[in-house]
Amino acid sequence: VNPSYEHISGFSDQEIKNSRLEELFPPDSFTIISNEIEAALEEERAGVAKPRRLELEVFHKDGSTFWAEISARFVRNAEGKPYGIVGITRDISDRKQAEKEKAEMAEKLRQAHKMEAIGTIAGGIAHDFNNILSIIVGNAELALDETPKKDPVYLNLRDIKEAGTRAAGIVKQLLSFSRKSDRE
Repeated sequence: VNPSYEHISGFSDQEIKNSRLEELFPPDSFTIISNEIEAALEEERAGVAKPRRLELEVFHKDGSTFWAEISARFVRNAEGKPYGIVGITRDISDRKQAEKEKAEMAEKLRQAHKMEAIGTIAGGIAHDFNNILSIIVGNAELALDETPKKDPVYLNLRDIKEAGTRAAGIVKQLLSFSRKSDRE
């Protein structure tokens, strides 16, 4: 363990050498690294071993984690058998944070596009609905003008006109939403 990794991780050379892998990596990363070691040993037995490059979350001595790109390969003894691992570790936390922020911004953009589409659809529906309501309210007004106030139908026509007017108010709100206005 070189001084650079000691600085990145906060662990000393001796602390790392005396640690088990599950103490150095969070569970998800430990699973990945365990599987990679097993696969590398299988490749070793088949005579096709190759270096590995992994992006893993790693424990810092203070209990926090950081992201690291680890390039590693086996160290072999005199008989050519693997007995250890040597590698290079690079802190990629800033890059991972930037990738996360980029993904979040992309999601916000997708959401904004959805809202824009909903506004366009709502505007189209509101426009068509407004045309229908104009006919209902207009005909109710004409019928009210020709119906005596004492006629029982008069109250029904008045209710139709009032309901149509309320619906037109809702349509106006929909149109306001669809036009991206600053109204509350």
